[in-house]
Amino acid sequence: VVAVYGYSDEHDKIHKYPKLIAAVKKAVKTFRKANKKAMVMLAGDLNAYKDEHLDTNATGGTETIPRHAQVIHAFEDMGLVDVFRRKHPQSRAVTRMPQGQQQQVSRRLDYIMATKQLAEHRMTRIGIHALADTTSDHVPVVMDVPLDLAGVAETAMPTWEPREVTQLRRRN
Repeated sequence: VVAVYGYSDEHDKIHKYPKLIAAVKKAVKTFRKANKKAMVMLAGDLNAYKDEHLDTNATGGTETIPRHAQVIHAFEDMGLVDVFRRKHPQSRAVTRMPQGQQQQVSRRLDYIMATKQLAEHRMTRIGIHALADTTSDHVPVVMDVPLDLAGVAETAMPTWEPREVTQLRRRN
């Protein structure tokens, strides 16, 4: 799992995103080289979105390609899939609702991205917990994933020895 926090400052988005993307790319490449069959998951507040219609509550549709979608495209180029969008391709959804700023648009800025095998697995489920009790202006993205960790172990190690138990009852 790679945890990412995207830059919220416009200047940082322009000047620091390339370094963030390079660091994530290096971490993913190093991990995949050492673990050829392993799945990769990236999660975090990317402070970016791809589709103004699907990923915001905007009604005007002013941006055809949002300015900071390049970070999402870069992660996709690494073989990672936006799991929410894969499972819900036409659902309008947001994860950040500005508090006390009625004119500001709500956006889907929080993502879980994963390798295709994990993103498309029939047992993978993902959603946005809209009723979360939080003081944050973000709501959590939650995901259930199928993990077969026992199958990864080279040799099975018993966790306990089988025992025979005899229960004694007291007579009244």
